[in-house]
Amino acid sequence: MGFHPSPLGYYSLALAFGNYIDYIIRQNPEDFRKMAFVGTELINISYPDNFGE
Repeated sequence: MGFHPSPLGYYSLALAFGNYIDYIIRQNPEDFRKMAFVGTELINISYPDNFGE
């Protein structure tokens, strides 16, 4: 349990996590299409199903 990388190791790990998260979002756009609007009154007008909400 003594894993403590150097600052460059932390940076590399952060890049890997960021790339993986980006991959997940790009592979599942329908699951993430409303994420930018969470906590707001805004809607994404690009999707017709939002008009009934």
